[in-house]
Amino acid sequence: MFPWFAMGHMISFLRFSNELAAKGHHVSFIVPTKIQFKLKQHNLLPHLISFVPLDVPHVDGLPIGSETMSDVPYLKTNILVVAMDFLEPQLQLPSPLLIPSSSSTISPSTSRKSLVNSAPIGAETIDEALPDGFKEKVKSRGVVHGGWIQQRVILGHGSVWCFVSHCRYRSMWEGLVLSEVQMVVLPQIPDQFLNAQLLSREFRVGVEMERKEEDGWFSRDSVEQ
Repeated sequence: MFPWFAMGHMISFLRFSNELAAKGHHVSFIVPTKIQFKLKQHNLLPHLISFVPLDVPHVDGLPIGSETMSDVPYLKTNILVVAMDFLEPQLQLPSPLLIPSSSSTISPSTSRKSLVNSAPIGAETIDEALPDGFKEKVKSRGVVHGGWIQQRVILGHGSVWCFVSHCRYRSMWEGLVLSEVQMVVLPQIPDQFLNAQLLSREFRVGVEMERKEEDGWFSRDSVEQ
């Protein structure tokens, strides 16, 4: 298996690998070298699922040491794609390879404890984007987290009652199937707008946040509604 190098993708594909291994199949699972240890706990059949660690090559524009989506600003995602293409010489595959055809990222969940897990466009880090004193101001009622999070675990927690989703495919179904939270949808790119309409207008299981048509801007009043 050769998943897209984002934790949400790798864990999903590893779960699929567990299903294949449970039927007696041997699986070679390609992972970036530095994050291999994060996936070991999800490998339920290590005698049948073998990790194949690869060093992600550096390419121009990619932050030094970057291996996964969590290491790369959103606007540089395409550079990680180029780096993954350069992995080809490291691959010697005697059998068919399963490669994902779509991408998704982990969405922040919001409730009385809110999590923000990626920097906004225009900022290299979450801390850079925050106003001075913001963390101190909200520490008693929320969490600001700059690393990867287990979305399924958070959505399944009893204290979480609302999920603000950008409507990538995997996040959308985790919100629907794996939890009982209310969903507020805030799409960002074309396929997400279609998913948001499906949830809010067809299935009527989510509420789409009101935004200005000309620039997509929304206010805290829009969120509150």
